[in-house]
Amino acid sequence: MRERRSAEKLAKYFREYLETKKINANVHPRVGESWQRSGQEKVASGVPKAGNILAKAALEERQACHSEILEHMESLCSGVRSFFGDHGMSILLTDEEGYVLSIYGGYSGHFCKFQVGQRISEEDIGTTSLPIAYLHQATFILFDQEMWQRWIEKGWMGTAPIVIDGEVRYGVTFLSDSEEDNIAYTLPLLETFRTSLEKFVEIFNEVKSQRQMLDAVPLALYRIRTDSQVVYANQLGKQRLATISPHSEFPKLDETVINYERTPLAKAAKGVPTYNKEITWTTQRKNYNDITTAIPIERDGEVEEVVCVTMPIEDLRALVAHAAGFSAKYTLESLYGQAPIFTAMKEKAERVAKQRMPILLLGESGTGKQRLAHGIHQASERAEGPYISIKFGDSPLELVEMELFGRVDANGDSHSGKFELADGGTLFLNTLEKMPQALSSKLLQAVAQGVVYRPGETVPRTVNVRIIGSSDVELKRLVDRGEFSGELYHWLSRSVIRVPALNARKSDIPLLARHIIEELATQNNLPMKELSPDAVEVLLSYDWPRNIKQLQFVVEQAFFRTSALLLTGKDILLPGADQKSQAWKEDKETFMELWNAAGGNVSRLANMLRVSRVTLYRYMKKHGVVKE
Repeated sequence: MRERRSAEKLAKYFREYLETKKINANVHPRVGESWQRSGQEKVASGVPKAGNILAKAALEERQACHSEILEHMESLCSGVRSFFGDHGMSILLTDEEGYVLSIYGGYSGHFCKFQVGQRISEEDIGTTSLPIAYLHQATFILFDQEMWQRWIEKGWMGTAPIVIDGEVRYGVTFLSDSEEDNIAYTLPLLETFRTSLEKFVEIFNEVKSQRQMLDAVPLALYRIRTDSQVVYANQLGKQRLATISPHSEFPKLDETVINYERTPLAKAAKGVPTYNKEITWTTQRKNYNDITTAIPIERDGEVEEVVCVTMPIEDLRALVAHAAGFSAKYTLESLYGQAPIFTAMKEKAERVAKQRMPILLLGESGTGKQRLAHGIHQASERAEGPYISIKFGDSPLELVEMELFGRVDANGDSHSGKFELADGGTLFLNTLEKMPQALSSKLLQAVAQGVVYRPGETVPRTVNVRIIGSSDVELKRLVDRGEFSGELYHWLSRSVIRVPALNARKSDIPLLARHIIEELATQNNLPMKELSPDAVEVLLSYDWPRNIKQLQFVVEQAFFRTSALLLTGKDILLPGADQKSQAWKEDKETFMELWNAAGGNVSRLANMLRVSRVTLYRYMKKHGVVKE
């Protein structure tokens, strides 16, 4: 604390500096340094100056940003207003830039020249206690004659900086133009204000950070009194409450939730906790399905309130879908090809992706239908939603139904299926020709009504799913033979995309092969390799019965088998190229490799092996291979 100095001497020291630019040894070093900076800023001395003042709109915006500290400051000053008025004193609250946010206290005398919205800096009005306190992050008292401008005849100005995490955030300044020596009993009050404001800002910032974190989590959080009155909700919680109670931000839940007494909240209010339970909340507007945890909070052995954490089922499905990799990996741009038949197919895919109707993808195995389904999902309005796929095969009907629609386990707990996981996104039904017909009506009902029922349950669960189906064969032929639901086919075939076979777009083979090599080099952090002209010739000479999958396999084998950076025709080993080997006659595994390379086509494999179809059928029988 600085002691009261002789006014005459202080005035003399200041005049000497203005005349000689030399600082008297009796001048406080911090004051002298401020005089020098004020002089360098060429601030006029001896005359009051308004300084930099904010316009009304800018001031209101700045005050709104600091509304909490202003409210707290108001409460601190409420009990000392009359005291400050009686003793000719005022209080200023300034922000980190030195702008006056508010003025409290008596506020009379010469200090009335300070205004709300005014910036008190050395470059504006020269030396005051505020820039010195801000610079040195310490409380500082400045006497009247030490100030750069003549604001007062007798008095002092003291500023305490509010320092948080090593930075000045605010300043509280006491102003006195009274002749009485009131520094001794008001300086402790200034320090009390500083301590209170620093503690308040620290706590407020911590609470604000916690609230921001709570608002950011994908969970609805509530604090609820035992009488069902909500007293707190995070951002997601407020959104959910707004849908069930638009006229009250924090409603009484027993007045808005019809089945409240049967929910975990009512149980928790009686001291019984619930953990991660799937709950249906019934309101007059709609039903909500959540995973809910409700914990009773006790004080002195009595339940005082309930903390409830919920996650909407639809959000959980999306989260699980992404965590489990149920998201599209490819875009339409990742489908490579320039052949007219391919570009026409791709353009159609781009158009129908924007629509909401189901899509049926038809084409031979290995043509890229799965990647195309990924791309359609990514190009649709559902791109942010989950992408779920299911591949039908030889599984029993019951297992397929559980995978698609969910199940109830031995403990009675209900689990969602892939249909529910796809809510808000896309469900890709792969190899539809192998789907059990018994599922057709249930599938149609789910997409038509937007509701699914888990096996063994009667609880309706709302879903919003877009279907993309694929088939390696013409489904219409199966419909004609009674092997596929005509109703389901009619619904799916409103938008059909035919994916061309590779031998129908042979001009794309070099482009696809180079792209495969590029992907292999990138994924395995290996040097890029090139195809020689004769290697391209070899690739173009083959029929590729298994389409792009087969091309991928052949190029991949050549890439890893060859150390050179240029792949030649000799490096390309086409399926069945080693025709001199007779191992296929005795070894089933070798035979099956060739069979798959020929795409299960008898004539093609007979030509590859240079044997008659009759001979080939004999070995098929020997190895137990049946043509489907």
